[in-house]
Amino acid sequence: MQIKSVVFQPSEQRYGNMEAVATMDNGETKFVFAWFDDELSFRPEELIGKTIEEARDVRQEKDIAYLRS
Repeated sequence: MQIKSVVFQPSEQRYGNMEAVATMDNGETKFVFAWFDDELSFRPEELIGKTIEEARDVRQEKDIAYLRS
């Protein structure tokens, strides 16, 4: 399944103040990941067309780049 659309919204997750919630190509809505918006930022275009796992890889790559900077 691939991400058809994604919404970024405030989160109460322990691991971030924002979260990405995706609508998949089969109509299901799924939590993708959480992040702190003072460290990372995302655009919907970066996640649309990807699987949940691929989208989480995008977050991990950005997190690693942030920690190295």
